Amino acid sequence: MQNDASIEPAPAPDLDILPKSEREIYYYSTNPGLFIPKTAFTRLVLDTLKEVAEMSLTHLFACSTTLTCHGKRATLMVEDMRLVLEIFQEFHK
Repeated sequence: MQNDASIEPAPAPDLDILPKSEREIYYYSTNPGLFIPKTAFTRLVLDTLKEVAEMSLTHLFACSTTLTCHGKRATLMVEDMRLVLEIFQEFHK
């Protein structure tokens, strides 16, 4: 039985003879860094959040405007938006 200190890590494969796909797998599996640069990932997440927020607000106002027209009014009221939010909450339970 050997102690843990005598166990050596496996030697690195000869990268010159490996196919490109296996070299990339070896590189990314041994690289401790981030796969996607942090600034690029942050920008991507922020852009996605902005897009989703804009789509949600646009949908909320479109549905509220529909309720305003249904009430035979031309002015959007807070009650219309509250009703739309209440309907959304009931629908997404």
